[in-house]
Amino acid sequence: MMDFNQFKQQFPQLELLQADPAIFLAPQIPMNKILGAMSYLPAQTRPEEVLVLVDETVFGHGKNGLCLTARGIYFKEVFENANFYAMKAITSVGYSMGWINQQLVISGTVKVTLAQPEKAGVRLLADFLNQYCAIQKARTDSSTSAQQQQNHDNHGIPNLQPIIKLYAYLLLGWRGEWTEQVREMMRRLFDRDFVSPQDQAFLSQFMRQNQQLDFFDILDEVSSIQDSLPRQLCHGLLEEMLAFMEKRNFEVQVARDHFLQISTALNIDQQSALAILAQFPAFMAGDARMGKQDTASTSSGARHAGRLTQEQQAACELLGIAPEQLDRQMLTRAYRIKMADFHPDQYQQLPPAVRQVIEQQAQQLNQARSCLEALLGSG
Repeated sequence: MMDFNQFKQQFPQLELLQADPAIFLAPQIPMNKILGAMSYLPAQTRPEEVLVLVDETVFGHGKNGLCLTARGIYFKEVFENANFYAMKAITSVGYSMGWINQQLVISGTVKVTLAQPEKAGVRLLADFLNQYCAIQKARTDSSTSAQQQQNHDNHGIPNLQPIIKLYAYLLLGWRGEWTEQVREMMRRLFDRDFVSPQDQAFLSQFMRQNQQLDFFDILDEVSSIQDSLPRQLCHGLLEEMLAFMEKRNFEVQVARDHFLQISTALNIDQQSALAILAQFPAFMAGDARMGKQDTASTSSGARHAGRLTQEQQAACELLGIAPEQLDRQMLTRAYRIKMADFHPDQYQQLPPAVRQVIEQQAQQLNQARSCLEALLGSG
């Protein structure tokens, strides 16, 4: 069984790939870049699990870019939400070269813009990832074929625990604080013939105590059981999840991002996923509403976009704000979203040195907000 280092050493153009200043391969990935990438990687990811890192930031802090782990590809583009593609769902990795943009193309449809690597580096990276993902996918496919046969013989779905966790996340959010109303809803949802007694017992135990829920960790678990789930059941689950997000008033773009990531984890093809999404006009029509909001923000922020100092540009990047969309409402919203990641309840159990780094990052966000507030006040 070939591990990552063995595969890397057999890659014929390894030296050229490693020569690109924005592309890093394990074990030569700087720890400060892995720390930055943790802003979009699952919370439980260990540094040694990061096999490839592409740093898309101007200042080299690694908070935007791409990471490969054994679970799949994680990427975070500037001003966009983080995304994840499970190894099982990756059919190919290619590239697209335009006059301005250069992109990785995952599974023929998902395009990831990479501005920092050289064009030659993007081509080599695509070839490297395509070969490695193909090897990993073949390995997992062979290991799941036996599981599929066992599931067929048992006439049941052996493990719905990741789905239980996913429903809990959609109903409770990352805090995972149970109420009796949500407990009763979960009992009704999973009081179905295909739910095994073991999963019923897991649900009862799971609802007894509050615990923080990590969306990307849950997606990893969902991806691991995708082969045991009937397609019709997956479609029904996706429809229910959209209904939950609509009921909980998820923001349109957040709901759509969550939905597409969940559909990928369930290995639902894009055409089928979009057909399900089309049944919920609130999320389809949301593009028009968002477009109107963007236009208003752009007209307000355009006054500042052309005259930002380097410090102000860095503040926008840190908070995830496009300069042309900068206004007080956008600044407040972006700051609250970023600071939610630094809630002290999430880090009380971490070592003091790690807490100190996190506190420093929170201070940087405060400084960035103050910098942009001063700019808006002068306008």
